[in-house]
Amino acid sequence: MLTWARRQPFCQHHSIATIALASSLTVLAFVRLIGSDGILAVFASGLVINSFVSKEEARQENVQAAVSRFFDLPVFILVGTMLPWAAWHELGWRAIGFAVAVLIVRRVPWWVALYRAVPEIRTMSEAVFLGWFGPIGISTIYDLLLIREKTGLHEVWEIGTIAVSLSVVAHGMSATPFTQLIGRARTTSGQAQQGS
Repeated sequence: MLTWARRQPFCQHHSIATIALASSLTVLAFVRLIGSDGILAVFASGLVINSFVSKEEARQENVQAAVSRFFDLPVFILVGTMLPWAAWHELGWRAIGFAVAVLIVRRVPWWVALYRAVPEIRTMSEAVFLGWFGPIGISTIYDLLLIREKTGLHEVWEIGTIAVSLSVVAHGMSATPFTQLIGRARTTSGQAQQGS
């Protein structure tokens, strides 16, 4: 439809962010009506849109940042009001230790073990960097709420929200310094290769 619309003489140029938002909401509504997984369907919708949008358009629009700001911030504010502080206190330090382990173990070891299979990843530090940045976010909150609703397991919500909250804080605080550090290392490495 996007390709057809752009070929019409009366078509005005619209923001890719607007198209992505309209597509996401339409797909989400349709999938909810048939009782399937909305998160996966919206992800698939994004992949389809990506195949019809040029890289130049995507770069100019910065779609991901626009859509992310539009949805993520209000959702995180809402989630912040739902956090089970009293239950966290009862769970104690073991739950925080579990959340820390989840952040470290769920991605970093795999990237370190397999980074040689990806030619674009030059060093172990780049593999650790890529493994570290896998924030636990909105889709996890959706899954936790769904599990709690369908199973009645409130402990899953309590422990899961600790991992999400810790991820928001840890990845939010480390994103800028780690990105600058790896950028400097990559620039230095590139200059050294050009010199030799």
